[in-house]
Amino acid sequence: MTKNKPKDERISEIIGAAVEIFVEMGYERASMNAISAKAGVSKGGLYHHFKSKDEILLAANTEYMKPIYGFMQVAQSIADPVVSLKGFIKNYLSYWLSHEKELVFTFLSMAKMLAQNTMWPLIDGYSSEMIGFYESILQKGVETGKLRNHNVKARATVLFSALDGASGYVVMCDSLSIGTMTEQFIEVFLGDLQ
Repeated sequence: MTKNKPKDERISEIIGAAVEIFVEMGYERASMNAISAKAGVSKGGLYHHFKSKDEILLAANTEYMKPIYGFMQVAQSIADPVVSLKGFIKNYLSYWLSHEKELVFTFLSMAKMLAQNTMWPLIDGYSSEMIGFYESILQKGVETGKLRNHNVKARATVLFSALDGASGYVVMCDSLSIGTMTEQFIEVFLGDLQ
């Protein structure tokens, strides 16, 4: 067992090991023992950082969302809503395509959270945050006259749902390219607003 690693590095190793175990074995069959062995830490060391598999699950989801938040910040800094959303959609789909294991884990997490209603507020928070992001881009487009007035909340909600759903298909289907999907999202969600 390696000792004296910085806390952030150790936590990152534990999360990476846990994700591999969750993907290989499924969440329910995964054990803290298997995670500690895969991470190369003692069971006590694992429990020092995480009290349960649920805590690791939440930490991993938070970690995997960091690049998405970075894409959101970039998108919000762009004045043109079409350019902004096009860049975000492309970055979002590209990220998941190049992080297949993390995508599988994210879908497994959703299944676990769906079955455990105590975690629903976390999903509600995530969806509200993402819908709010899309709303802000669309509303900026309306305010600047780049997009015609429309039901921003409804369009943002449907865009959120469609893009989250599309991420898995881009990974699984060779016939769906990121470039084509991005163009199709822009056409469907913004084409009638310009």
